[in-house]
Amino acid sequence: MAAYLTHQQKVLRLYKKSLRHLESWCIHRDKYRYFAVLLRDRFDKNKDVKDMVKATELLRAGEEEFWANQHPQPYIFPDSPGGTSYERYEWYKVGEE
Repeated sequence: MAAYLTHQQKVLRLYKKSLRHLESWCIHRDKYRYFAVLLRDRFDKNKDVKDMVKATELLRAGEEEFWANQHPQPYIFPDSPGGTSYERYEWYKVGEE
């Protein structure tokens, strides 16, 4: 049975994706932290919106902005899906029998 994501989960995932792509755009850590604080401020300004229609509209606008400004070659951790070492040593693991 497929579970639906709540609005809060969608916003948190958008925030995390935005931070990860921001890391790909900003090489220097101090520059990254500056833009991460600005990004967090943009999310915090709308955290108390009670009207779900407006909140959904803000989320949709944020997702559209993310897709328009995402990094063309984002950094992928080696052990993550799509990384160079993903499941590299899986065949070494012995199953519990």
